[in-house]
Amino acid sequence: MFKNVQFKTGVDYYHRLNLVFNLMIAIPLLPFSFLYLASLKGIMVIDFELTSDLKLMIDGVFTSLVIGLSYYTFHQYKLERRHITSVKGLRKKLTHFYNCLVRSYLYLVIGGCISVIGYLITYGKLHIVTFVVLLVLFSLKRPTLKMIVEDLELVGKELDVLRNKEEIEI
Repeated sequence: MFKNVQFKTGVDYYHRLNLVFNLMIAIPLLPFSFLYLASLKGIMVIDFELTSDLKLMIDGVFTSLVIGLSYYTFHQYKLERRHITSVKGLRKKLTHFYNCLVRSYLYLVIGGCISVIGYLITYGKLHIVTFVVLLVLFSLKRPTLKMIVEDLELVGKELDVLRNKEEIEI
């Protein structure tokens, strides 16, 4: 996916990962915020005249999609992380981890977009709840030095390179 990630030090890596995280979280957050604030003022961007049964079915399908996608995201992350810890070389580990996290963020963005679309169609409170849960899940995967070190199980020289902001060798 993003095989050629360019970074010289752990700080460069962290900043790039943090930028991607912030951009990814903004993708569903901006339209959701707009729709939610508009609905508080009584403005329906699109007013579908749906029966209560159809709204219930849409709520169920969209919420199930979001839950399934969230489960898949964390399951895949866990599987990929196990593989990454066995990779030799800090640069390769960080590159694989970057790809793994970006993929996880992308799946969560898709889940957020599904929640936004569900909210746009039904204006149901269930979609607000699923969106807030997705924001919590996003925050669990927020890139921090501690998270990177723990998830990659870095010790010794690899840990020192990241902590001391040294240049990462090839």
